[in-house]
Amino acid sequence: MALAPASSHDVAHAARAVRDGRQAPYVIGFYLVPEFPLMAFAAAIEPLRSANRLRDGQLYEWRLYSRDGRPVRASNGVDIAVHAAADEDTAALDLLLACAGTRDAGKGDAAVAKWLRALARRGTAIGGITGPLLFAKLPSQILAADKATIAKIGG
Repeated sequence: MALAPASSHDVAHAARAVRDGRQAPYVIGFYLVPEFPLMAFAAAIEPLRSANRLRDGQLYEWRLYSRDGRPVRASNGVDIAVHAAADEDTAALDLLLACAGTRDAGKGDAAVAKWLRALARRGTAIGGITGPLLFAKLPSQILAADKATIAKIGG
């Protein structure tokens, strides 16, 4: 079996602090864009919660972000509270997932692009649950930090 070289993300996660003799939880950030599909978000976060419960431990932690730190309204009208504004939080993240449902999500948002560049420099993996066009509008240097794949699945 051949092993692929470790990415900067793998190295960053392996170097995370050990708490009480166990490796620190894998920290996932969710960047919620107004009108995001709640079903996609729930499908991503619920398995993390279930894994923690089944393991009776803290395998995963998550932080929720919005552009301004205020609650974000999903496409079905439900408001979701967040932990912080995108460009104000300095928490270490292993992975950031954007959850956006509109075609112009993030278009021309310099503050979010700056935040994503800072995360990429720190070794955070960046991806999207929905709304890959959010990343298509970002400067190529963010996506070229390691390697990027943008795939549209379905409609």
